Amino acid sequence: MEEQRRLVASDKPLSNLVGPRGVQILLLNCGVMSEGQLPPIWAELANATKRSNLQFCSLPLMIRRETALSLSSSS
Repeated sequence: MEEQRRLVASDKPLSNLVGPRGVQILLLNCGVMSEGQLPPIWAELANATKRSNLQFCSLPLMIRRETALSLSSSS
């Protein structure tokens, strides 16, 4: 019971991550009316640590770099 209360208290609003306008854009693009209807990844990102968010955001860059390296080595 205490653990559940602590987890609920630690939920951060998505607006802390992307700002109020960012939330509006996400809702519009996902075709939903509230934050609770967004895909779970957004709640996870909002509640993640800054370090985790940086790692997640840098993943596409790492993939592109690895792809470019593998393409250049196969030529």
